[in-house]
Amino acid sequence: MIDYKLSKYITSVEINNFVIVYSLRTCKITKLSKVLWDFLSKDRINLLPIEIIDHLKEIFILVPAITNEFQEINDENKLVYSSNTLYEVIQPSADCQMGCFYCGQNHERKNISDTTIDKITDAIENKIKNGNFDNLYIGWFGAEPLIGLTQMKSITSKLLLICRKYNLSYNSKVVTNGLKLTLNVFEELNKNLGVNHIEFTIDGVDEYHNTRRNLKNNTKGTFLKIIKNVKGILNVNSDCKISIRCNVDKNNEMSVIPLIDLLDAEGILNKVHFYTAKIHEWGEKSNKEHLVEFNYEESEIKWLKHLISKKYLPSLLPMRKHNVCLATNSTSNVYDTYGNVFKCTEIPYTTNYEKSKYFIGKIDTFSRKDEITFRDDWIEKIKNNESFCYNCNFYPVCGGACPKSWEENNIPCPSFKFNMKEKLEIYYNLNDYNND
Repeated sequence: MIDYKLSKYITSVEINNFVIVYSLRTCKITKLSKVLWDFLSKDRINLLPIEIIDHLKEIFILVPAITNEFQEINDENKLVYSSNTLYEVIQPSADCQMGCFYCGQNHERKNISDTTIDKITDAIENKIKNGNFDNLYIGWFGAEPLIGLTQMKSITSKLLLICRKYNLSYNSKVVTNGLKLTLNVFEELNKNLGVNHIEFTIDGVDEYHNTRRNLKNNTKGTFLKIIKNVKGILNVNSDCKISIRCNVDKNNEMSVIPLIDLLDAEGILNKVHFYTAKIHEWGEKSNKEHLVEFNYEESEIKWLKHLISKKYLPSLLPMRKHNVCLATNSTSNVYDTYGNVFKCTEIPYTTNYEKSKYFIGKIDTFSRKDEITFRDDWIEKIKNNESFCYNCNFYPVCGGACPKSWEENNIPCPSFKFNMKEKLEIYYNLNDYNND
């Protein structure tokens, strides 16, 4: 008979007379009686009926006692990670209209040259020719990518030809401050440039956003223009996903609920994916002074409940993360305006990029042999306890978070590590779970 053990990778919360358990390996939830939970937690599994054991092992709440779960998770990740999609990030401009205080980039009025475009598209074609891909997905990132819209058109036309040549599908995503994203620009992106996801960044309602995200020419009042652009896009019947990310710290956390209310009143909230993100170290900006005594995890629960009160269903429970980021994806790179090649989106346009191991080299001399395999190195570091990850039950849905942050002694643990019980309770109350 096989001996079983309670999986290391679960999380739970007690509600009324039940224990709600979430398997972090299968991302499935079940409701157990306190009596059953007592059998599991006190290692009396062998006394349970076989049908209960079968159910719990099916969703990986129970696993064979001899299982090395950490190794199994990494093996599963590697299998899924062998994606048939080539994901690349291109920065068509080194310029940005905004001078956000927490941004660690150094901007310059320069767009990518035709020569650099040719070298980047040649490098991407070589990957496709020598790989096994069915899809090409481009991330347009900043500085502010829409300042380089003309260059985005040129790059896309070349990539579309490559995709036709090798029979690949093509799509892309834009992360933007939203100032230049008028309806005409949106239609160009969506209809001609294969953009199926646009993410706007907003820092709260106007009185907060406008004090944090002014233009470099000292012009104030960007908020209303961005909201106008969002509304214009949403009035168009399109399959393009629209996200709004609200960047927060202790100075603007009180503006999140008013922003939710405004988006709801303007008919925006339930047409977009809305989420918050705590500002963090970027380039030479530590931003730590803006995070002291800021309990993001506690505030996030309050914001999630407010979203639900507006009939908006936010993402509550984390899903499996088979690949942490672009750095641990051996096929992906970031290409900046100057023809530099990176393994992280937070390195370009910073003064210390040449000292970073995430800087691979120049596109002129770059070859696939120069790429470093961060993925295997990162897993080895986790095994060596160079982070909190090896002993953390959230590893399947986190993957170790940001390798760069750990190396810089900035703990990047996600918020759900600290407020998961509250999120589980909210999720349970929103859904009718009658599992035994």
